[in-house]
Amino acid sequence: MELDKTMQTLYADLIRSVGIPGVVEGLGGAYRDDLMKLATLNKIQLLYSQMTGFRSQDLPRKHNIILDTLSELCRLFNDKNISYAVFKTIKPFPNLPSDIDILIDEKHIQVACTLLGSNGYVAREKDMFCITMHKETNIDLYLQPSVSNVPYLSKDVLMYKRKKCRIGDIDFFALSNEAEFIAVAAHSIYKEQMLTLNDFITLAVLANNSNIDQIIRMANTLNVLDGIKLVLQVCGTISETLSMPLRLNTLRDLLGVSTIAQIHSLPYKFPIKSIALILMKRTALDSNARRYVPKIIAANLSIKQLRKLLDHAKRETY
Repeated sequence: MELDKTMQTLYADLIRSVGIPGVVEGLGGAYRDDLMKLATLNKIQLLYSQMTGFRSQDLPRKHNIILDTLSELCRLFNDKNISYAVFKTIKPFPNLPSDIDILIDEKHIQVACTLLGSNGYVAREKDMFCITMHKETNIDLYLQPSVSNVPYLSKDVLMYKRKKCRIGDIDFFALSNEAEFIAVAAHSIYKEQMLTLNDFITLAVLANNSNIDQIIRMANTLNVLDGIKLVLQVCGTISETLSMPLRLNTLRDLLGVSTIAQIHSLPYKFPIKSIALILMKRTALDSNARRYVPKIIAANLSIKQLRKLLDHAKRETY
């Protein structure tokens, strides 16, 4: 029920340094190369940099690109009354996402792509549920959250109680805290098959600011409770090892979720067998996903797609 001893020491030092914003205060401390390496693998390099006073020109530059792109996107979509919600991108701490993820209504997808195209964005990839466009960074426009053409969440359920938010001078639509919790947890298990410290901290903060019962009801509605439980097992192991009394553990206790034996490295890679089983079970229970099965099989039979799946499994992070 603990982290590998070497990993535990590094993790404890990193977590104590950055804390869990708004929940557990970070101590900062002196900058360390080994902790920055671990922070980068776990996608919290900007947070660690700011907490330790490390001066980097590259990290703020990348952060500004994300904010400028988000500002432009949301202004364009708001002006045209496009129904959208930013998700998995804005975190409750300084964050450097690898791309900007947006859920968008199917009836608005063509208008959105044309609008972005006329503003310098170029389409790079397209599958059954996602179009990737690029200018200074990638923007993923999702009709449904999906992996390898398999939808794993319902956009309509997630966006049912979307909310209007503001960061600086950016007005945008986002998911409710409960829906964002589900989106982040489901993304880590179904899409990325690994959990980073970025995910752990995000889920801890969201749990502290969510209705726990609503999270459980939504997970049941979306048929992702089995996946959420696997994520909570890993989160529970991290928080227990570091003696953190988080509301995240209240959710774990309500669902009767235990911890796992040991975590040897972080990011933590979920066992492929476990992911395959829960993804097949979820698809079997979801009528919307089932109707795409023939197209899904055809789309994933190509050599290119098989190579992508193999590369996906070999990654250290995402």
